[in-house]
Amino acid sequence: LPPGGLRVPGHHFTVGDTRALVRYWRPEDVEWAIRAVRDHELRPAVEIWQPAVEFLHRFGIGVPIHGHERFEELRGQIDLELLSRYITQTRAMHSESFYTDGVTRLRAGRVHDALLMARIAYDTAVDAYLATLGETNPQEKWRHKRVARAAGTGLLRADYERAMLGPGPDATDAGIERYVAMLLLHTGTLNCCVQLGCSYETLTLTDPGPAEGPPVKRALDARLARRYDGDVYAVHTLSGAAVRLNPTAALVFGCAGGRWSAAQLARHVAAFEGRPLPEVTADVDTVLAELGSRGFLRPVTP
Repeated sequence: LPPGGLRVPGHHFTVGDTRALVRYWRPEDVEWAIRAVRDHELRPAVEIWQPAVEFLHRFGIGVPIHGHERFEELRGQIDLELLSRYITQTRAMHSESFYTDGVTRLRAGRVHDALLMARIAYDTAVDAYLATLGETNPQEKWRHKRVARAAGTGLLRADYERAMLGPGPDATDAGIERYVAMLLLHTGTLNCCVQLGCSYETLTLTDPGPAEGPPVKRALDARLARRYDGDVYAVHTLSGAAVRLNPTAALVFGCAGGRWSAAQLARHVAAFEGRPLPEVTADVDTVLAELGSRGFLRPVTP
């Protein structure tokens, strides 16, 4: 660890039914954590210890700290907006890594390994998305409450609760494979939300209308990536093949989570962009054809 690097001593104690964890921090440890968050975009390889993120969250929202007056001076240096960006960036990076591992193991037929990777990828993608909404509490035990608190139609909460149920009674290898594929698709949608800076509801259809055809979904190894210059690309995570997307194509790609048909996507995009449906339908058909020919999108077969 760097100098002052957060090897913070601590201990547990129990009073009745209450268990508490006490950690001891030095001012220089807190200063290092604040600098690491502030400079993360310049030094993305440097990550701080998870308890330090939790400490900065609690400290930043005003939880009283019993300690030297220097801590109160440091409290004013904590920027919760920067902390949420730090959590978004680090969680999104972790999610992408586990997502790729999940895809490779699923393709190799190692469904139980793929299940573990996909669960971690989904959980970290949820954390990354929630951080874009300003949630800076990284503790896993509060994730469900943070999901429930997220503004929107409730679809994120429904998807999250479904994901937490696991494959259910169909715990065969085939059932687990279907469940893993669902997790990976939901993870991809959350990644699109983070990369596009949009809400979960933007990529979901509250009033889809008739399907008029099979649903369209992203290939499992297809991800959305935004470069530093702002350009958005669809990328095959395994081969590295990429194609640049315009805003309409990026929206279609983000919405293609296996729920909606081309006609439903066109109606949603037309309403979102405020353009005539015939014009949007032609654009959506072109996007689906081009991304389909490159293996990024494909229709869902029964």
